[in-house]
Amino acid sequence: MGKTRFMVIKFKELVKTAIFAILGTILIIAIIYFLIPHNSDDKSVYVPGVYTSKIGVNDDSLNIELTVDESQIKSVKLIHTSETIPVFYPLFESTAEYIGNEVVKLQDVSKVTVPEETAVTGNLIIDAIEESLQKAKNQ
Repeated sequence: MGKTRFMVIKFKELVKTAIFAILGTILIIAIIYFLIPHNSDDKSVYVPGVYTSKIGVNDDSLNIELTVDESQIKSVKLIHTSETIPVFYPLFESTAEYIGNEVVKLQDVSKVTVPEETAVTGNLIIDAIEESLQKAKNQ
């Protein structure tokens, strides 16, 4: 039979080894935590930018310009491509301004109520805004 051997471990070495083991474990956990993708509650809904949609009116067209940042609609503007449109269709300007302000205030196109006297014009504008929002959606 072999002789029984005693191992002498110094307390300092034991403490150092325990500390290094704990630090190594923490480091490995931190690396794993930062490398694994997390499902964050990121409120990013839109890709920031300016998006346009056309509204066809007879032979002319108007553009709806929609400006968004990551989480909200910043502005909605009507851009004239022809100088004759405000003359022949004066309701476009006021209706687009009203609907644009409502969309920015409510941040939802479906909550906007179109005035009865401008229902057709308002629906054209809302359709164009929805089209621009689809372009801006964060895929």
